[in-house]
Amino acid sequence: MIRFRCGGCGATMESPQSMGGEVETCPECGSELRVPKPARTATAAPESPAEPPAPRLQHRKSHARLIMLLVGIGVLLAAGWITWRCLNADAQIIIQEVSGWVFFLFCVLAILYLFFSIPGWIARSRRLPNADGIETMGLLGMLFLPLWLVALILALAGTPRPYDFAIAARRPCPECGESIARTARKCRFCGAAV
Repeated sequence: MIRFRCGGCGATMESPQSMGGEVETCPECGSELRVPKPARTATAAPESPAEPPAPRLQHRKSHARLIMLLVGIGVLLAAGWITWRCLNADAQIIIQEVSGWVFFLFCVLAILYLFFSIPGWIARSRRLPNADGIETMGLLGMLFLPLWLVALILALAGTPRPYDFAIAARRPCPECGESIARTARKCRFCGAAV
């Protein structure tokens, strides 16, 4: 038999162990309450309370793309420098001009990448659920400028995904299954020490 108290009137009640976790009506006050689960035996392994899912970390793909772009341009610049060193003086002047244009092009591409990544950065900082799509749309804006404007509007006007602190601060009671505070030492529903 399981002995427990009614949360409404404080009357002591008894139920068979098979009723553990079921809802029962108090004969004194008529309120419905959950019968606590029977105590675990020493041989049973204790169940760990279900943990709420941890907030998911966003994977940053944009940095990988930027690094690949920088490495590719660095390889081109290194190949140009080696060629410049190996050629004669007349060809060195041509290589210097080409190297200057390559460096200029690198700077322009880096600035364009940073500029067209702004909607994606805004969407990630605001924790928008569609941040990846906004980032992709912003980068495609290099080809078609209205896409960048749409991505910027979506990043600024989108509704951020809220983090529910109330759910993260609660856990189920191992005895009765009711939701209790994560830091609770005693269940307020069944009175079991947790």
